[in-house]
Amino acid sequence: GGRFIYCSARVLQRGFEHGVLRGEAVRGRRGPRRRHGREDPRFRRRERAVALARVSKQYSDLSWQTFATLTGRDFHPSASPRPAATMELGLQHAKRASELAQEAFDIFPDDGLVRVGVCANLGRQALFSDPRTMVRLSDRVKSLAEAAVAAEPGYDFGWHTVGRWHYAMADLPLPVKCIVKYYYRGEVFSASFAAARDAHSRAKELNPRNLNHRVELAKSLAKLGRPREAREELRGALDLPTEDLNDWVTRKQGQRLLAELEASPQVLEGGRGPQPAA
Repeated sequence: GGRFIYCSARVLQRGFEHGVLRGEAVRGRRGPRRRHGREDPRFRRRERAVALARVSKQYSDLSWQTFATLTGRDFHPSASPRPAATMELGLQHAKRASELAQEAFDIFPDDGLVRVGVCANLGRQALFSDPRTMVRLSDRVKSLAEAAVAAEPGYDFGWHTVGRWHYAMADLPLPVKCIVKYYYRGEVFSASFAAARDAHSRAKELNPRNLNHRVELAKSLAKLGRPREAREELRGALDLPTEDLNDWVTRKQGQRLLAELEASPQVLEGGRGPQPAA
């Protein structure tokens, strides 16, 4: 009873941690500044929203660094500022990141970048949360990610976030999926590795030089029993530059997955795919 729920919650947390809720970088873009010879007021609002999203990301990355350091996950050893000393302080950083992301969304909601920024910060906050809160945040991430690609289908990280949600939910064990669905009333059974692959493929088409898209695509391909294609994606991904902390963490995961695929290709044929990274 209680022990099963506790273990399931830990597995659920790993799913969020290595899936969409880990979040991605907020990358700003600019629209036209003037319209009909006058400065477009939407430009000012969008500029402020993007600025808030970037500050939010700094708090979000610091919360990840804290969580990862205290739980033995991948973290950047030379990132500054240093991680907080306790999970309580990490949660404070995550909450501040979510507040700033929501403020950006309130200022300029009609932008895929801002929506994805909210998703990323909900994810970091979920790492410090109880399972019921994780599920509630997951449902909101799904809704926001789908709205992001509807509002701006040419934004690569919108599709990336959709893919991460599908991968994270599809990767949960069946007993945990049942808990998510029937105990916490969350969305889970619509997720699939095929949908994750399709979304990450679209993200790669839009931005083929992004390391995150290609590593996540490789993970989905491996789960679908296509290790040769996964290895090809990983080799291409690991040649790409690392732009921020998220890329650094994702590169580490890609290196581990490639080593696993090369060491045991016969085990990974037929749809078993990689195990979650430690």
